[in-house]
Amino acid sequence: MLAALVDALSGAAATPAAAQEGWGATSLPLPGASPAGAASLGVDAAGNLTVVWFEGSIQTESALRVARYRTSTGAWTAPLTLANVAQFSSFGSLGLVVDDAGNAVVVWATGYYRNNNPARAARYSVATGSWTTVDLPTTAYSTGRPRVAGNAAGDAVVLWNEETLASGGVPARVQGVLARRFSPSTGTWSAPERLDVTPAYPLSDLATDVAIDGGGNILVVWSGRTETAVEGQRFDAVTGAWTPVANLSAPLVGPASPLPQVTMNAAGDAVATWSDMDSVFAARFATGGTTWTTPAVVATGVGATATQPAIDHGGNVTLAWTSGPSDSRALAVARFVATTGSWSAPTVLASASYSIGGVTVAADRSGNAFVAWSQSEGNSGPRVRATRYAISSATWDALHYLSVAGQPFYNGPVAVDAVGNAFVASLNNQTPALGAVVRRWNATPGAPVTTGIVPTSGTLSVSVTAPPTSDSALAATNVEYSLDNGVTWLGRIPATMTSPLAISGLTDGVVHALRVRAVNSAGAGTATEALAVRAGPTATLAPLRVVAITGTVVTLAWSSPDGIIPTGYLVEGGLAPQQTLASVATGSAASSLTVSFPLGTFYLRIVAVAGGARLGTSNEVRLVVGVPGAPSSPADLIGTAIGSTLVLSWTNTLSGGPPTSLVLNVSGPVSGSAPLPATEAFSYSGVPPGRYTFSVTAVNASGASAPSPPLTLDFPGQCAGQFNPPTDVVATATPGAAFLTWNPPVGGPPITGYQLQVSGAVNGALNVTARTLSTAASPGSYTVSVRAVTACGSGAATPPLTLVVP
Repeated sequence: MLAALVDALSGAAATPAAAQEGWGATSLPLPGASPAGAASLGVDAAGNLTVVWFEGSIQTESALRVARYRTSTGAWTAPLTLANVAQFSSFGSLGLVVDDAGNAVVVWATGYYRNNNPARAARYSVATGSWTTVDLPTTAYSTGRPRVAGNAAGDAVVLWNEETLASGGVPARVQGVLARRFSPSTGTWSAPERLDVTPAYPLSDLATDVAIDGGGNILVVWSGRTETAVEGQRFDAVTGAWTPVANLSAPLVGPASPLPQVTMNAAGDAVATWSDMDSVFAARFATGGTTWTTPAVVATGVGATATQPAIDHGGNVTLAWTSGPSDSRALAVARFVATTGSWSAPTVLASASYSIGGVTVAADRSGNAFVAWSQSEGNSGPRVRATRYAISSATWDALHYLSVAGQPFYNGPVAVDAVGNAFVASLNNQTPALGAVVRRWNATPGAPVTTGIVPTSGTLSVSVTAPPTSDSALAATNVEYSLDNGVTWLGRIPATMTSPLAISGLTDGVVHALRVRAVNSAGAGTATEALAVRAGPTATLAPLRVVAITGTVVTLAWSSPDGIIPTGYLVEGGLAPQQTLASVATGSAASSLTVSFPLGTFYLRIVAVAGGARLGTSNEVRLVVGVPGAPSSPADLIGTAIGSTLVLSWTNTLSGGPPTSLVLNVSGPVSGSAPLPATEAFSYSGVPPGRYTFSVTAVNASGASAPSPPLTLDFPGQCAGQFNPPTDVVATATPGAAFLTWNPPVGGPPITGYQLQVSGAVNGALNVTARTLSTAASPGSYTVSVRAVTACGSGAATPPLTLVVP
């Protein structure tokens, strides 16, 4: 694993970028939607989604299904069947509106083969949690092309075409357009109201559309093949009456139906669009006005056909259309900017393709817009694509695929919630396992990056990097934090995204589950993963040390830092001091590591991490593996004089070549040197009286180390000084095994051994001479402490540590 220290000479791998606002990576499959026909969707102010769709085909029984996605649970409700039709029948003209509270109205038509086409409607009440069928006329021979519009307050209007049945079963030419209005204040529907439409025959040629503003005012537009103009009628919510019919267009010259469509915002601004003789026209109806503007030619092109326009709260309009021959259609878009009163030049979103269809447009309340469509890609079938217009930069972003190649998804109805999140439904009526899915564009920010945490007494200083954004209007403006893993959140006052974030009023030593999230105009975004933190002394990483080298297998150990509880560690280093050629995760939160190194000389450091935060960096050690080199100096030389007996102990360090022997250096009444084996303790009786200075030198075939720091003793002497505990205890566990290591006490009498005290799953004491213990251990919780055994008695025990063996 750590051979990367040598191999990765080009540097460590880059850290992946944090997630940001945009299209979510995962889909929300509708439960039971297999396969799916048409679909419609709406979203309430809280972001809860309602989707209706058709299942089945004309060869089988079909069903109209509905399900709701709840943001509080992150799951869909069980799908409900609103209607069924028998074999050789089908559904059509599906529509849905959802108000801010989550109430919904859905309309549809059921088509019986070569027979009548009745329209139906149903309303969902949040208060009762149930759907109620709306009683449209049932005496009609044919009712078709139902349309529905609604506003945020819950006002709704249902529109449909109707043809009555004459005597003898012959269809009469008495036709018309009817509407019913729902009032949330009374909770009732109005009686059917006939609009002042001069019908064309057959009824199916009459194209109608309807829109409603925030005050309940309604606009209806229509035109049929025999009509000479696009016309409209308005319902005035103040007077409760329908105004006279208005002519929106000059006489139509095209032979085909112009398919007029209308959209209104909450303030009452409206736009109607239609197509005529390879041109796309748009007329606007301003808030408080009584007449439509002169139609503007927005686009021209062979077979130019407009889609449903979108209008935002400021009166800006987004209009998309397709044009070109049937086997090579292109998709373009233009925007009406309310502040300038003019239409922009067309922007081509998708160049000529074999098939572009299901184009839908929606705008959020701030003026950003979304366009979704399906586009054929040869033999792989259609794929759903989408793009977003950012009003802050007046630009369209890159086209995004919402379905994968080889899975024929089509259509793409769009809904946008109150804060700018968008939802697109993609449908598949060929593969039962796929059905219908919903993809989401997130307006809220991605998770910030916690780059560092510095604890002090009672406080935490958290360094936070704001998540990136593709829209300056959605930049993070504040940071919130939770100390209980996201149950409760606190925001910074006044709001600011500057770093670091100071969290005060904490009790030292109490562990908290810290999470951080950024906030923008759309709300709070994705939170970071929880970090275990505690206020207290500034985080420090106890000395990194090389515990053992056996051939090329090296054991490193270190103590976890104070203040922060790491979730893992990195080994960083290179071939020269303070060089970083690689940064490699140890793969666990254990504070020891045994791993095989390549031959060479390395300089290593340990970095404690928690999530994306670097909590602290250890000292740097030099590591020599399998190459010639003089030993490093022995350390921690301690000793005592007991009468005329000399007792010494020290630590052989491993930052140079391994020592094969040692030399004891003596100066005083008797001076000189004496060879010693490669041990870490020495005793000698019969030292002549006087003051002596001792040091120890490590030796191997490559040379000798510098002597250890000197130690001066007076003879004859007696045990003196404090009996200090060992230092830098490291206790880590893996399944079925435990590893402990420690360093000698600082000062005091020389060490002759150690005693390990254990309680918990096992109780007892174990005497050892080495400073490392690796042993099998049964699963359980153990409390361990270590005391030094000296020539003058036992020292104090280290503070108890809890060791949990998995």
